Amino acid sequence: MFKKITLERTACFGACPEYIIQIDNTGKVKWTGIRNVSKLGEHEWTISPEAVKELNDLIDQFGYAEYVYKPLGPSKTDFPSVITSVEYTNGHTKKINHYLGDTLDSNALTEFENKIEKIATSRVK
Repeated sequence: MFKKITLERTACFGACPEYIIQIDNTGKVKWTGIRNVSKLGEHEWTISPEAVKELNDLIDQFGYAEYVYKPLGPSKTDFPSVITSVEYTNGHTKKINHYLGDTLDSNALTEFENKIEKIATSRVK
């Protein structure tokens, strides 16, 4: 079971959205909009217990704790990164810095990141 999930979209050379989403296992979501987003600053809301379970299931099914991210090919420059971290209730923390300029990425990690965002932002209690 996760204690806290953090997803951060970093800056790029351009107008990429830059923000941080933190979700705890009670369903509390904290959004920090930094740049190029419609909601700047800090905002909080709560997602349902079902959404928290869905996030936990997503982390387990993806195998996040064991996942090893390795860039696969040449990289394009000036792309953003998505940094995810999961703090587990057992005290273990796993962090992945996913550079979106990797030209041979399998997209599995991108899909995982997008699902976290969708659950965190579309299931407000």
